[in-house]
Amino acid sequence: MKQFIMMKSLIITLLCSFCLSTTNAQSYFRQCGIQLLTKQNGLSNNTLTGIYQDKAGFLWLGTDVGLSRYDGIHFHNYNLIDKEPRALTHLYETSNNLLWSHIANLNQIACFDKMRGIYMPLISPTPEVLQDIQDICVLQDKLYALTSNAIVELNMEKNADEIRLTAQPLIDIKTKVLGLYNNEDILCALTAENQILLYNVSR
Repeated sequence: MKQFIMMKSLIITLLCSFCLSTTNAQSYFRQCGIQLLTKQNGLSNNTLTGIYQDKAGFLWLGTDVGLSRYDGIHFHNYNLIDKEPRALTHLYETSNNLLWSHIANLNQIACFDKMRGIYMPLISPTPEVLQDIQDICVLQDKLYALTSNAIVELNMEKNADEIRLTAQPLIDIKTKVLGLYNNEDILCALTAENQILLYNVSR
């Protein structure tokens, strides 16, 4: 419980740092008795784009240069090979110890193997789908993706050196969808018209 509270405080601290400049944030948090974790403390980059806590209690942070894992004391950084900024958002984990993230500025996805500590290459019989990922979501251990014209399930086959993803269309989109969300057995899609599309994946 204590670890959960500490991690919750850390998440709030990190979120607040989005809104404040580093100097002002450090001064504000110091007055509140809260430590602000930045690149000076070992974080790979001060621009945070995603946060996820796994079952082991590790906090995974998406940044512009890759993933950072925080154990409550130290950071371990897993930077992407490409030096160009990559906004890793919407972090999800599947039961095969794969951590999935949406690369928002490229409309692609990244897959990180937690056990091996490496990013896995992704292949697909329809590679154009992997270049048109608007958002992702994991529900019931399945990976779903939003493309320009459909919501698809990405069936995965994990091999030693790569992940093979096969897109299975679920819903043809007739309106602009902003993002995907999970709610028990229901896959939710938020539209630009402030409507919510619901898809029961357990059927």
